[in-house]
Amino acid sequence: MVAEEFNKLSEEMKSRLIFDANKITERKDGSFTWELFKIDNFFIEIKRCIGNTLKRVISTYSIKDLPLIYRKRMIALHSKKK
Repeated sequence: MVAEEFNKLSEEMKSRLIFDANKITERKDGSFTWELFKIDNFFIEIKRCIGNTLKRVISTYSIKDLPLIYRKRMIALHSKKK
């Protein structure tokens, strides 16, 4: 699956795929939590209110389009595993 196919899915199907996806990292920003998941060859950014289980897909990214904040976190996580 690619990001374009994911974006065309119903909200229910997106939720099911995210539930089974690999969570890469998360960060908190005020009253929101941002989470990054990986499915196949793309990433999904989720935004949710702290204390609220409702998740909302914000963006999908390929590895080359991944925002710098997530690239830095992935490098830091990879460095800790060594």
